[in-house]
Amino acid sequence: MRFPLPALGLACLIVPLSAHPDPGHTLAEIDSHLAESPDDPELLRRKAELFLQTGHVRQAIPVAVKALSISPDDPATLLLQARVSVARKNPENAITRLEEINRRFPRFADAWALMARLRHEAGNTDGAITAKLRQLETDDQPAPVDFLNAAAWLVQRAGSGDADMAVSLLDRGIGLFGNVIELQRSAIRLECSLGRHDAALRRVDTLVARYRPSVEFSLLRADIHEAAGRYRDAASACDSAIALLDIETESPPVAQLRESILRRKEENLGRP
Repeated sequence: MRFPLPALGLACLIVPLSAHPDPGHTLAEIDSHLAESPDDPELLRRKAELFLQTGHVRQAIPVAVKALSISPDDPATLLLQARVSVARKNPENAITRLEEINRRFPRFADAWALMARLRHEAGNTDGAITAKLRQLETDDQPAPVDFLNAAAWLVQRAGSGDADMAVSLLDRGIGLFGNVIELQRSAIRLECSLGRHDAALRRVDTLVARYRPSVEFSLLRADIHEAAGRYRDAASACDSAIALLDIETESPPVAQLRESILRRKEENLGRP
């Protein structure tokens, strides 16, 4: 198949403020609220998070310590301590803290999310997958990237049944978020790796129904037909891509793409 696996970045972990100031508020705005409520642990967490996000780790530490003294049994405050450890380049300490949070608060999804990230960065694929699956079990507001990462790590591990589990996870994400193109593209790649080319084509059909016919989707069909050895069908998909491309405004990049697709069509027609 010619299309690449989509890049799977990790989600940025942000603690919501609910009724408190918006996360985008400045330090001065947070301080103005703290002047009225100096012992509000959520405001303190937000201030410390803002320091961490802007690279001011030394300033974050005393704020995090104060938050811990006020709410020592709040999992969000304990998670903040782990984040400080990460910022101080001490992932081992962060993992130790996270293990304790996971033990005491097994349904606190944000801690599982950070654990998954740190395990993956440490090269512990099994541990990363376990933590990511626990996050997805407990998180009532996951993001599409969480499903993409879980699927990518399962593919990386390549154990028995991992590819099927990855497809199931991507379908869970699609069920939550609809036909997100990157979720479907990843599922298509996996379906093809499992020899389920017709299932992959049906996924393209759902993308076309959701978004509209496009050159990209026609070439995606060509990818699938080529993977299945259906070269004349792949050539027909190239024809469809060219027809859609001809609607575009003529420009050198479009002309080059058109020539590339024509060559691809001829290559497929020349195959047995």
